[in-house]
Amino acid sequence: MNKLSFNYFNGKLSVYDFKMFEPNEKDEFISFDTLIVNTVPYRYLINTMALDQFYLEGLVVNASKKDSIFNFSDLIAFHMAKDSLKTTLQDDNTFKYILNNLELKGASLNFYDADVDHMTNINDFSFFIPQIYWDQENESDADLKFQIPDGAIIEANFHMQPQTKDFDGNINVSGLQLESFFKYAAQYAKIKSISGKLGTKINVKGNVNTPKDILISSEVLLENFEMKDSNNKAFLSSKKLVGIIPEINLKKNLIVVESVIIDQAYVNFELDSVSNNLFRIVNIDSESSEDTEPLQYLIKSVNVSNSNLD
Repeated sequence: MNKLSFNYFNGKLSVYDFKMFEPNEKDEFISFDTLIVNTVPYRYLINTMALDQFYLEGLVVNASKKDSIFNFSDLIAFHMAKDSLKTTLQDDNTFKYILNNLELKGASLNFYDADVDHMTNINDFSFFIPQIYWDQENESDADLKFQIPDGAIIEANFHMQPQTKDFDGNINVSGLQLESFFKYAAQYAKIKSISGKLGTKINVKGNVNTPKDILISSEVLLENFEMKDSNNKAFLSSKKLVGIIPEINLKKNLIVVESVIIDQAYVNFELDSVSNNLFRIVNIDSESSEDTEPLQYLIKSVNVSNSNLD
């Protein structure tokens, strides 16, 4: 780092031009221009960690994955192996924190997936969170809202009861462009392109101690969807698709779909004596692990209107 300063009287920390390198000491893993943290030291006397400001500018994170191993997996393994870092909170010793004015400005997130040879870049990523409040004795809230460069907006809101560990929350995504997921979709289908705009509302409810019992419900909106085959010919599209999913039960491996509404869909179906174009495009793996429970699903209604089939 170029400069580090700390004021012992008011608890202000400033760091400038920070870089963390990969083990080869050449490639940068994390870097940032400016970090400013304003703490409220006296609150520690009443078991409360408080920040008046957390400001981070110019953050660059370079992450990568190959064969399910990330370039930061060694850091996780190192810290998990340190028994001395494990702490236990006593039942009679509650701790609270209040985080104010959390701001990330001009961040860049670069993720390279070597398994599909695809680089995902998010540039000029910024958000501002006025407050996150956590109290082990009282219900706590956390809110988050930010916009990514392709125009998508992501909002999240969570509530937790620390005493029982029960929680509920929702995640709203609007305007997410499907083009960014082409290489991942190409692992399961022989396609030339995928396009469209996705919006979804996801509601979750459960308990931290029993993650398999978490219940999920969702509403999905897909607009101007289109997939083209390897010959760059559109074979599947829809002007609008709305899905209502009242239950996704992880424990039962069950999905319940209340309704699917499809408007102005188009399907190009080519049948020959051996197979058809859809089976050739979609990679269906019939083999399943013996340890994996079969997926159960219920689709109550499907409504298709103003559509064409060739």
